[in-house]
Amino acid sequence: MPVVSVFLIIFAASHLWAAFRLQALLRGCGVWRVLLPLLILLLMVDFPLAYASRSTAPWVILLDRIGTFWIAFFAYGLFTGLALDLFRLFNRRFGWFPALDGRRNPRVRGYALGALLLVPTLVCGLGWLNAANPIVREVALDIPVKEDRPPLTLAVLTDTHLGRVISAERFEAMMAKVGQAKPDAVLFVGDMLDDHIALDVPAMRRAVDGVGAPLGVWGVLGNHEYISGPVEDSLDILKRSGIRILRDDWVALGGVLLVGRDDYSKPRFTGTPRAGLEEILAAIPGDERGDPMILLDHQPQKLEEAERAGIALQLSGHTHYGQLWPFQYVVKQVYENAAGYSRRGQTQYWVSVGAGAWGPAVRTNARPEILILRLSFVKAS
Repeated sequence: MPVVSVFLIIFAASHLWAAFRLQALLRGCGVWRVLLPLLILLLMVDFPLAYASRSTAPWVILLDRIGTFWIAFFAYGLFTGLALDLFRLFNRRFGWFPALDGRRNPRVRGYALGALLLVPTLVCGLGWLNAANPIVREVALDIPVKEDRPPLTLAVLTDTHLGRVISAERFEAMMAKVGQAKPDAVLFVGDMLDDHIALDVPAMRRAVDGVGAPLGVWGVLGNHEYISGPVEDSLDILKRSGIRILRDDWVALGGVLLVGRDDYSKPRFTGTPRAGLEEILAAIPGDERGDPMILLDHQPQKLEEAERAGIALQLSGHTHYGQLWPFQYVVKQVYENAAGYSRRGQTQYWVSVGAGAWGPAVRTNARPEILILRLSFVKAS
């Protein structure tokens, strides 16, 4: 069964369970016993319907933003409800706190309702502030080379997810931070776009041009450049934004070879495979093969391919490190490197947690990051 179908089944089933439990909790509350569970069911369909709509009407965009925020709010409301149910069961069994036994104290239901509202509000509020303020993470890496060459500063952004939820204003703030680092080049490692709706392409272009990176602004596609609409439209938007996309291609850049792979999901959307890494590298002229290679590949899949190909550094994103606690434990089981630095032989890897957010503009388990790589080239012994 496709992952999306499994997610939708779990999403719907958990909402039905929450509506049922809330109705039981609201005994004696009159019309609220009907209205609040009904509101939960309406919010359940808000995001799928608003996301599927191609409308740019302000009220549709507002519903989309409410629906995405509800995903995070509901998740932490669900966790809170499960914790309260477990506490209720164990408290009845062992009698830890007799005053909190709902059979003896009718106020306990009010306390539970307060917790169901307060905990998700506090967690999601802090998560929203976290998502809105990406940090600038500076990382120094040594790259072995045969001949001396000057250091290189690269700004790396992944998973900005621009569209109806993450606005051009947010992107302009990100790029202003990038410009302060004065990078030689800016690299976008996929999922720059979340959809093709409510994009302010001129503002995106101004933000990109404002960095003034002498070696240019480069990028690769992520899965959302395919999901968001026809990939040709995504490519046109990125081109008009001043980002040159490498699709199974390479370019000489400041003493290194920048290699960009099309996204791992390309066959699923187009029916055609992406080129193999060895096939891409075979097109590089022999006199340039000695330069260290930096690989941009959105999804950190099959890391051994970069190691076998002699890549010096691979940059990826995609995982968001789960974005919402505790889902980082899931992505850690899926990916060899779910976030941060790792190494295989002579190949170094950095998987960014991303600068933006997908779905709810909430992050509760990882600071969004703008990565500034300070590369030093050292002679290999």
